[in-house]
This record gives sequence, structure tokens and C-alpha cells, in this order.
Amino acid sequence: MARLLLEYLILAFVSCLGLFQLIAVREGLHGISFFNRAIWGYLFAALTIGGSLSWFFAVENRLVPGLVGPQVFALLIAAFFLALVITLSLSSLIKRRSLSRQDNPEPGIDALRRMTYFQAIAHQLRRGKKDGLRR
Repeated sequence: MARLLLEYLILAFVSCLGLFQLIAVREGLHGISFFNRAIWGYLFAALTIGGSLSWFFAVENRLVPGLVGPQVFALLIAAFFLALVITLSLSSLIKRRSLSRQDNPEPGIDALRRMTYFQAIAHQLRRGKKDGLRR
């Protein structure tokens, strides 16, 4: 049972990584994409999502009862947040020098079109510090 839990976690994690890259490419969020060219993002998404599903269901017969709803949900949420942290961290490390830092980026998630997540956080912290000094 523990092995099935781990394998489902891996399936959900890898699929979420691929999904985040697919969203990044489709929406033009260069700050969270691992790649500079869209075709590589699409290819990565297809290989990770398709590959993880193929691996999970083709290697063994996993269509037998084993995991219950709350376990599946908890593992999916854990995999989602782990994939999100890895995506934001890895893309910020990969593109730390290739994306420009802006003085006035777009608000919200649109800031990730031209800067990495860590750059956007640093910008917000600097901006908050300046706003605090002005008061």
C-alpha cells in the first residue's frame, strides 16, 4: 500500500509539473517556464503528462481498489504544491539572468510574463519598503 501511495504521488507530481509548463507556455508566463522556446514547453508537457500516465497505468495493473478518496485527494494536493514550489524555484534559478527586471511590472500574475517569481517577490518587498519609508 505504501508503494502505491508513493507511485501515485510521483504520478501527480510529474503531471502537475507538465501542466504548469503547459500553462506557462499557453499564457506567455515566461517567468515560470523552464524553456525559452514554446515548442520545448509543449514537448515537455506532453512527455511528462503522457509519460507519467503511461508509466502509472501500463507498468502494473493499478485499476484495483487500493487508495480511498481522502488519500488520493491529500496526495494530489501535496503533489500540486510540491510541483508548484519546484516550478517557481527552478524557473527562477534557470532564468535569473535572462529575464529583465522591471521597475513597474504588471500587477499580479501578469508580472510573470517578464520576470521570474523570485524577481517579482523581491520587487514587491522593495516596493513595500519604499512605501513604508514614505509614510
